[in-house]
Amino acid sequence: MNGDEVLVKYFNFRHEPSCGSRCVDLGRIFSAPNTSYPPYPEKLPPVYQEVTAGRRIDELHLVYVDSGSGWYANESGDRFRVAAGTVLLLYPNYYHAYAPDADRGWSEYWVGCTGSYPDWLIKENAFANKNSLTRVGFCQGLGNDFRQLCALADSKHPPAIKSQLLGGAINRLLGRMLVLQNRSSSAEMANGRTAQKLIEYLDSRIEADIDMLELREMAGMRYDKLSRIFQNAIGMTPHQYYLDKKIKSAVNLLRSGLSVKETSRRLCFESPYYFSRIFKKKTGASPLQYKR
Repeated sequence: MNGDEVLVKYFNFRHEPSCGSRCVDLGRIFSAPNTSYPPYPEKLPPVYQEVTAGRRIDELHLVYVDSGSGWYANESGDRFRVAAGTVLLLYPNYYHAYAPDADRGWSEYWVGCTGSYPDWLIKENAFANKNSLTRVGFCQGLGNDFRQLCALADSKHPPAIKSQLLGGAINRLLGRMLVLQNRSSSAEMANGRTAQKLIEYLDSRIEADIDMLELREMAGMRYDKLSRIFQNAIGMTPHQYYLDKKIKSAVNLLRSGLSVKETSRRLCFESPYYFSRIFKKKTGASPLQYKR
């Protein structure tokens, strides 16, 4: 999936075979800064729309925030910061609330599941704690698991086959979470921290002009290696990510009233013509169309 795709799926696999886990819902959404959350309420059942006010849901949910930042609150009223690279593990019937920071927004994957395997994990207290936050950084395996779930959800398989494929993928995801909660020094998490550090650096310099080779000194490794780590973690190269973030910022600036020329200059594109060409390639529309 690219940075502009949105996926929201709900399933009713009550009679289809499963692999111990039954997928209830899953999705991939992007919440832009200074917009309401959740961003697509018309796609969500009423209880899911109450996420910022507080809710209880019937299934085990995993939410992976892979960019941006926000907050999470539990039933005791404790409130925690959610940074990019955090997984929210939400137990059935436990109160929780969360949302992105208004000025930053975030992007997230999520999956909800029931079945004998999730039930067993909950009964055995297999995870570190209920309604926990696990900071995994930009974890290659976890990102791949969620991307595979989204691809399976969007596939044309018959319901009986799709139910089993999704169940198997959820089992792998839950198993990975058990490992991540108990292996904080793993190479995978080290790579995730590297990717997270690069993300934060790029996010802080959207209105600058960065030479990607500068990242070598910051990460302390060859550019080809850090680019591979970054791409494995979030599915795109540092340059692609940086350009996508600039274009998303450009959309907000144009809608706020800035001219094409001012927007191009503010985001350090080499010329308004180059900016317009890249913008149209990324969005399918010209900058002037976004101002109308």
